[in-house]
Amino acid sequence: MGQPEGEPGQALRDGPRLLKAGELARHTGLTRQALHLYVQMGLIRPAEMTRGGQRLFEAGMVARIELIRKLCASGYTLQAVREIFIKER
Repeated sequence: MGQPEGEPGQALRDGPRLLKAGELARHTGLTRQALHLYVQMGLIRPAEMTRGGQRLFEAGMVARIELIRKLCASGYTLQAVREIFIKER
């Protein structure tokens, strides 16, 4: 059982599914610690929290994290990316 054909991660970006932090980390190549940093900086937000305190993220966060990573690879710092996102609101 693998990913459907097409662009990698496309099914996750399109679906309404909620992902645990570990699942989101696996799909994006980030560590859980990096995801936590992204949350602290306001780059991403959990859609909800479980009663046990586990963060759940919308599948659309995969595309947002891919954008963050592309911007960082282009030379932007996480702080600069944060400022770009704030201006978009």
